[in-house]
Amino acid sequence: KGKDKGKAKRPTGPDLPRTRLSTEKASGEVVEWKGKYGWIKPSKAVDHPLAGKHKGRLYIHSQDLEWADELKVGAICHFHLFSDASGLGAEEIEEDGDWDPDAGEEGGDGQEWSEQDWEVWLKGDGQDDGAVQGADTPGDGSFQ
Repeated sequence: KGKDKGKAKRPTGPDLPRTRLSTEKASGEVVEWKGKYGWIKPSKAVDHPLAGKHKGRLYIHSQDLEWADELKVGAICHFHLFSDASGLGAEEIEEDGDWDPDAGEEGGDGQEWSEQDWEVWLKGDGQDDGAVQGADTPGDGSFQ
């Protein structure tokens, strides 16, 4: 009764202060998922004093997933490695096959535009592509 009154809550789980350990993404397999958090077994052993904690697995939380809300056991992921007061974890997690915003629009061919493609698009090619002329031009009244 009144046990926790006046005490400030300390950060826990995904809210603990973190130190990023990786400059490039590593990979691993999801070995456990509990709804909002789980564990990844890294593909390569991590060389860090805390690596043996949690049976060598890395903590993952749903707020660290880049393009998904959850993971399935067996999924292969790519991530940055971090350490916190509880051990090692993974952040900026992407599952193999996740949508990549740099890969182009859905249904596109995934090809990068050449400089010539951009020039043609910027100048307009005389084709009616369905865009409203001047709709995004300041002062035309469309945003007032």
